[in-house]
Amino acid sequence: MPVTVALFLERIRPEMRLVVRGILWSHRLLKGRSLGQEFLNLQYSHYEPRRVLLHFFVEAILPYASYRLSDLVPDRHNRLRVLFSRLE
Repeated sequence: MPVTVALFLERIRPEMRLVVRGILWSHRLLKGRSLGQEFLNLQYSHYEPRRVLLHFFVEAILPYASYRLSDLVPDRHNRLRVLFSRLE
């Protein structure tokens, strides 16, 4: 792979991860179970859509936001970077 392509893909890795997680979580929201649960023929009772969306927010959106916000913080503010990494 050319270096320029690798650098570009590395730069957009958080967005690609967020899209993949979004696809997997949308499956969970629509079907009521994850792909792994579907393969094992499992299904949990009381799997509310609100709970799934909250879990998606905590699992995918918050880590993405903290990663991108830590990129915006200048290097001299190391305490903010540490705070974002702890939150993640």
